[in-house]
Amino acid sequence: MRLLRNTAFASRHPNCVASIRFLLFLNLVFLALNTNRTLVSIIDVTSFVEINDEPQYRRRTTETTGSTIEDESQQQQQILPGCPSVIRKKAGLFDQNTSESLLRGDFADTVLLVSSNYAYYNMLQNWEYMASQLHLQWAVLALDNELYEELGPSRAIPAKEEFTVSGPQEFRKGSFQGLTCNKVRMALEVASACKMNVVFTDVDNVFFQNPFEHDLGRLIRSQRYDYVYQPNQPAWAPLEDQCLKGNPRKEANTGFYYFNHKSEIYRNIAESMLEVCVRPENKIDDQSLFWKEFWKAEKRITSRNQTEGSDASFHHCDLSEYVNPWSQQNNFSKTSGSNKRIFQYCCLDPYFYPIGKHNARDGPSNKNPVTYHANYASKYGRKVEKLVHARSDGYGWDMSRFKDGHGGVLEAPKKGQDKKK
Repeated sequence: MRLLRNTAFASRHPNCVASIRFLLFLNLVFLALNTNRTLVSIIDVTSFVEINDEPQYRRRTTETTGSTIEDESQQQQQILPGCPSVIRKKAGLFDQNTSESLLRGDFADTVLLVSSNYAYYNMLQNWEYMASQLHLQWAVLALDNELYEELGPSRAIPAKEEFTVSGPQEFRKGSFQGLTCNKVRMALEVASACKMNVVFTDVDNVFFQNPFEHDLGRLIRSQRYDYVYQPNQPAWAPLEDQCLKGNPRKEANTGFYYFNHKSEIYRNIAESMLEVCVRPENKIDDQSLFWKEFWKAEKRITSRNQTEGSDASFHHCDLSEYVNPWSQQNNFSKTSGSNKRIFQYCCLDPYFYPIGKHNARDGPSNKNPVTYHANYASKYGRKVEKLVHARSDGYGWDMSRFKDGHGGVLEAPKKGQDKKK
């Protein structure tokens, strides 16, 4: 690869370079066919094979930086003493000890977070089993004390006492609003304390394939987007959703997303949402609140642009920017010469990253999804049913993955009692 990026070599030996590029392309196609990759992902990887046009993104590997992931973690520990040790340990998305992915060194500044309370510990074990099979690494946002005591500081971050919520929660009932808003709060606190980008997922959003070797990984590696989200509507074919045409819906999912810790606009939106969420009169969950505050911010900034010449604006990706986020001709925010802060955001293709808006036993339209989110199910049992039928082989849920052997909702143990095993 380094040879191909040497312009002098390319000019002297064009036939040799062409032959090497062709062989690399054949290898990529073979790899894609054997890992259920899409053509979009092939385009992604081949975008690195450039002679005269260096991609905006430089891979953060030991070859290019001269340091290892462990070195970077030690540096963060010295610079950011307030960052939890589990975040420093789990940064990078890929398990550096077991993963053989060519991309495993590309996400040193990003951490994967999954949230749960003790009642959903069995569902968490199911999620963790599937993620471990993909050689990923993550930290858990423990939403109550019972789960944190079960997992400990090497695996989890505790919620602040005033925001802990125990027990199973149903949509917009009981403490559901407080539970969901605290997920956003804790993810934001991690990003702030650790100066790290965050991929957040709900515990009922399972990974069948590695999303960081697919579209989500490409969008993150481009370093272009401040926010990447999961649409909350189904899709019946790839690359056809309206959001991929630059037309985002008024509300999307907040159970699976990525954000860049440097984005002031994202931070302001999230903080505004959290201010509303803690009000005693609030009855709305994090999803509706977030997108309400999102569009208020977009309207306010757009209005300032028109009246005061604001230094910020919003831009949603279109299909060309989704397929190739490195494209210079599309990346107007970095090539226009403008000093404006452009909040760039993009959706994931809902065909490959589907949600649970369908009959529980039908499964999503894509029978081989990258991830699957068992939402649109207020009760635990219905979520399990959707996970079982998300793929024809039933891989989304397996009783053997649970300590207690049955995989149901867990009750918090009484003081002096051992937890259910």
